[in-house]
Amino acid sequence: MKTIIITGTSSGLGKAFFDLLTTRNFCTIICFSRRFLSYQLEIANYNSNVHLVEIDLNDIAANLEIVEKRLVDSGLLSVAGHVIFINNASTIEPIDKIGSFNVQVVSRSINVNFLAPILLTNLLTAQHELLNYKLTILNISSGAASRPIDGWGMYCSTKAATKMFFDVLIKQYINNPNISIKSIDPGVLDTPMQETIRSSECQQFLLKDYFNKLKEVGELKRPEQAAADVLMDLGL
Repeated sequence: MKTIIITGTSSGLGKAFFDLLTTRNFCTIICFSRRFLSYQLEIANYNSNVHLVEIDLNDIAANLEIVEKRLVDSGLLSVAGHVIFINNASTIEPIDKIGSFNVQVVSRSINVNFLAPILLTNLLTAQHELLNYKLTILNISSGAASRPIDGWGMYCSTKAATKMFFDVLIKQYINNPNISIKSIDPGVLDTPMQETIRSSECQQFLLKDYFNKLKEVGELKRPEQAAADVLMDLGL
């Protein structure tokens, strides 16, 4: 039995993952998200393989006990033959010039984009050592992880740091055939994050016109297609 853990499922790519995976009956799905949509709650009510955990990843350190209870104490990991963690949740904000950052927004960027995947991965790898399940980790990365973009100081740096964290993990388990780690860039998607980017008023963000043009000419990839491509790559 596969157990698939996804962060951030209320919109965009995460929502697309949820929609595709809940049509299949070969896996248990555990979603960690700040909120859930009404139809997602309805699905969880009648589908015992769908588990929704309402948690703000901005407070992941304080709420780690909740995560452990839902994953470890519940026995969901102990019955899993294969655990797949899709690190999807992220925040683009702040879109601003360095020197104008709000402390709380900076903290949220670090917590959601960087700290949350570290703590979740640490828990899953520790449990792997105890339970010896097969573990696959998929980090949804971005082109911003490898190139600087004006106005995206926090997004670029947290995405780069997260990718490096997973690159180190790859080295750690390079000789373990039961653990697979991969970072992928799904491309520029037509999601609420893109709406935030296009509505930015930051004068330092010089690529705003470029992203507006992508929307105008229909070159943004649908999250449903991106999710299908990712799941196919995972063999799901």
